[in-house]
Amino acid sequence: MSREAKNTLVNIIYEREDFPSGSCYEIFWYHWPRDGLLPWEDYEPIVFAYNYRGELCYVLVRRAWKHIVMNPDEVFWPPQVLFRGGSHHQFVRMTNDEEDFLDQPGLNVLNITSSNVTPLNSNSIPDWNISGLDGSIYDKIRTILRESCEP
Repeated sequence: MSREAKNTLVNIIYEREDFPSGSCYEIFWYHWPRDGLLPWEDYEPIVFAYNYRGELCYVLVRRAWKHIVMNPDEVFWPPQVLFRGGSHHQFVRMTNDEEDFLDQPGLNVLNITSSNVTPLNSNSIPDWNISGLDGSIYDKIRTILRESCEP
């Protein structure tokens, strides 16, 4: 597989979960044909969680299988996301990032249109990608939501 083919985004899978309290989260799963040198498909999540008032509560990415939580006051809005390297490590633009955030070497800059986004179905994301090395991403999302976003 050529380098260009490995770095070509397949699609973005979208899912959302709403809670009785009014809080919710959205996950954008960026789907790539390969995960660096590894011979399987890659799904990289970016999570936006909202409190019961609909305000952004936190942003979460999983970079190198570690969950990274970002404070909403530090996230540039509207969000800009870049991917570095063959393993597609996500970088969300922060308010203190320079204007040339999009011009860094080694980044995959994506122009996302609604045609790239497809709704989640029950078989969209492989189980091993949901569980990961740091536990279930859903467990992590719900724990942080409960601790940080609920009244």
